[in-house]
Amino acid sequence: MKRKYLYFPVACLLLLSCSHSADSGKVYTLDNYDSISVVIDYPLLNSYTKLSACKFNGASFAGGYNHLTHSFDFISLSGNDNFSISLDKEGADGVLPASSFCFNPSCAVLEDESGIIAVSYKGKVINRIPYSSIDTKKYSMKPTGVTMGGLTNLSVTESDVTIPLYPVNVSSENLSTYNIGMEYNISENKLSSIPVNYPSRLVSQIEGFQGLVFPGISGYPDMILYNFPCSSYIYMYDRQSGVTDSINMTSMEIPAELSPLDAKSLKNPRKKFEFEGLSPRYCEPHYDSNSGKYFRIHYGPKSNMFDKKRSIGLIVMDGNRRSSREYRFPDNFSEKYFVMDGIIYIQYKNPSDENHIQFAKVEIKDL
Repeated sequence: MKRKYLYFPVACLLLLSCSHSADSGKVYTLDNYDSISVVIDYPLLNSYTKLSACKFNGASFAGGYNHLTHSFDFISLSGNDNFSISLDKEGADGVLPASSFCFNPSCAVLEDESGIIAVSYKGKVINRIPYSSIDTKKYSMKPTGVTMGGLTNLSVTESDVTIPLYPVNVSSENLSTYNIGMEYNISENKLSSIPVNYPSRLVSQIEGFQGLVFPGISGYPDMILYNFPCSSYIYMYDRQSGVTDSINMTSMEIPAELSPLDAKSLKNPRKKFEFEGLSPRYCEPHYDSNSGKYFRIHYGPKSNMFDKKRSIGLIVMDGNRRSSREYRFPDNFSEKYFVMDGIIYIQYKNPSDENHIQFAKVEIKDL
């Protein structure tokens, strides 16, 4: 990636088409937003299936895995130079194409076909955790069926990375024994279980839900938030007390809980493929410590597998957990987003400009 500078267009205040009333019967439309435009070279522009937040010396960046160049590209959000880190494909520092990743100040942590790998910002492998380190008779790091690639990612808090797990070999005897995931301690190179379980009602229908039951997890110093794409519930695990609480953050535009595929449809590969590809879904939950608000993005259904566009919405809940507001995003917003410092950065398209990556900045405290 060539070094280019960040250009800021004239920013406008974040306005909403409706006032901030407590009317839960409305879906508010996000009309105006601050935006960032980053100059970047083709063909790198469309090479990121997902992005993740990171900071270097206090400066904010969006990091993405570039499958064309087998590198991590870092896009400045604050006027610094963009830069890239090349990854080796073979040898002691070799890694396979990354399916999920996150960044902390000391290294990048990625998941590839071999397991979890910590890589320095010079492209050198620091540590590896192979897949054999988990109970592969009980768990997988990827859902069966259609992978949720591009829609899931790892989450990092301080020196720990949360890694979601998918149940396999489910039986009526072990429904309540499946943990939602693990935490990887970067400095100690150790895995430990997250001490909360899948809801038995979801695990019992795991085949019918397929990848739509793969948990979305966000780690914080004092708690872990998680949910499942097929359900409007979000769960909060308190690290100190060990207590798990839940909130039903329902949407007015998609069902509160999807129905799993029936036994007949599960025998039809096309039906299984379309179920994950066309179904609406709830993304991972987040918390803004400054405003005390919980928030979560959701995607509407697709009409067919060739449809490249789906509706995108946001639900924001106050810290008292009693009132929420729902927003609909503009049609040109993509499914590529990341969260940093209480701000949602969402990539959007400008048909008249093919040489920039555009980000909308949505500040949770203003909603």
